[in-house]
Amino acid sequence: MSTISGKVKKAYSAVRHALPLTEIDKFKKTMEWSEVKKVNGYRHFSDRAWLERVAGLDGLSNQVQVVPQPLAGQPPGVFVWDESPNKYSGTFKDRAALTIVSEYADFAKNVLEGTPLRHIDVVNLGHWPYGSNFTLDEQFPFLKFCKNTKHMPIWRVSVITSGNMGAALAKAFEQFDLPPPKILIDKSIDSEVMSALKDLRADIYAVNLPKQALYDDTKILQLTDNLGGMDLTSSPSSRSFPSPRDFYGTIAKEIFAQKPDRIYAPYGSGRLYESLLFYQDYFIHYCLPHQYAELLNLGLDKHTLTRISVIGVRPEAEDSKADKLTAHHNPFVLLPDGRSFNLLTYSRESTAALRRDGHTGPHSDIIDVSEIELERAYSSMNQEFDTCYSASAGLAGYLSDKAAGNIKEGEKIIIVNTGKGI
Repeated sequence: MSTISGKVKKAYSAVRHALPLTEIDKFKKTMEWSEVKKVNGYRHFSDRAWLERVAGLDGLSNQVQVVPQPLAGQPPGVFVWDESPNKYSGTFKDRAALTIVSEYADFAKNVLEGTPLRHIDVVNLGHWPYGSNFTLDEQFPFLKFCKNTKHMPIWRVSVITSGNMGAALAKAFEQFDLPPPKILIDKSIDSEVMSALKDLRADIYAVNLPKQALYDDTKILQLTDNLGGMDLTSSPSSRSFPSPRDFYGTIAKEIFAQKPDRIYAPYGSGRLYESLLFYQDYFIHYCLPHQYAELLNLGLDKHTLTRISVIGVRPEAEDSKADKLTAHHNPFVLLPDGRSFNLLTYSRESTAALRRDGHTGPHSDIIDVSEIELERAYSSMNQEFDTCYSASAGLAGYLSDKAAGNIKEGEKIIIVNTGKGI
């Protein structure tokens, strides 16, 4: 590992100022913060060799190839989209992790080519690393100096996780030799999950998550000692809006290529639901002619794409067995009744607006299912696939609609099994 040059150290130290850490310490104390594990020996600054290696990474091409599988006991045309074979976490979270690998590659390419850095490349670099603070006048000359010398601060990734997202990021970043992720967990996390997380190449911090709603990424970055980094929990997408390449954009593209009438998917953080609706919305509002060719290559057009209904399925009960869908650490703000409303993804109201404008299918919505329906779905899904109550919620939604007579004969249905994981 090469060391950063004296000139860069001098330039960096010249613009450092102390943050009022007292306030951060008070906040950590309020959240009952503790450092569980810290990985040492990773790289803080890039050099040309690191940039050239990372620029060649392609996380997206490493994603699992899914083939829809018929579901036993259901009519022909009902298929399960199984994300459990993903090698890092055994869940769909691998897709997001590999998207971030590609973001690191884009960052390296931008520095090497001398192109203007996008906002995620310089996200909060004025506060990088924690314990420093650049004024605007100081920040940009420093970044210019770093780009000219190819010694750029390497941003770190933070995320709140109940286990699987942390596992996906840690294992993907270890494979591609990227900085360890910084993961934030609830103090009450299952002991077996905690043990599995401790084995990962990741910085781990524990807090009492229900103690306070974390309205913005700054709070999450403070709790993971990552001011100047990138928080995935509250980021609406891994790229500047608008763009079709968001956390689960590859799943959306692959599922829509199957031309189903309905897609049923678990709704927890809302990220998967967001990606599916965003893919439809993007090609109506923003896509350029060369991007529209992507639809045509998939055998789709705008009419075919927007007639597909996307149904997000969540449990009615807050203490549901589908606990990954009811966590207090989704990107959320709390409503007075205690349920969470996802501030950054599509809500029922915005989904209704998309239906009204013809930008999504006529049945697109977020629906709630009972514990009895979840139990029935899990029992069925678990016979053929690696799943859990949360991952089986899409099937619960389908069975609920089928029982209510809402499914027409001959409809093609895709039910997403997001995978069990740890």
